[in-house]
Amino acid sequence: MNETFLAFIITHGNLGECIKNVSNNLVPSPKTLIFYSNQKDTLSKIIEEIEKTIDVQKPDHIFFFVDLMGGSCWTIGNRLKKHYENAYVITGVNIPMIISYQMNIEKLNTDELVKKIVEDGKRGIVQI
Repeated sequence: MNETFLAFIITHGNLGECIKNVSNNLVPSPKTLIFYSNQKDTLSKIIEEIEKTIDVQKPDHIFFFVDLMGGSCWTIGNRLKKHYENAYVITGVNIPMIISYQMNIEKLNTDELVKKIVEDGKRGIVQI
């Protein structure tokens, strides 16, 4: 596939940074994965920085991985999604979800990729 992808992990605190680092250690990916924390920047600052990155890179597809549906990070993803028809917001970000993104980004079409990411994220949550 020759499509370009850009993914953002937007979370409360340092959760996203930790998920990104662990995922990259397990499955190194050449694809861009950028972390933002609402603890470090204001919502408007994060939106501004993300829009600049998107405008420079002009990706075919954009993913916003956020931690909590309905939270401020989710709000950022949804505000941005309204401006980009090629954007997806996926909540409940976890390590299996990001690993699935990294492993399948070059294998699946976008609709299949989104479905696989969500399935693998859910599959990573079990009670034993």
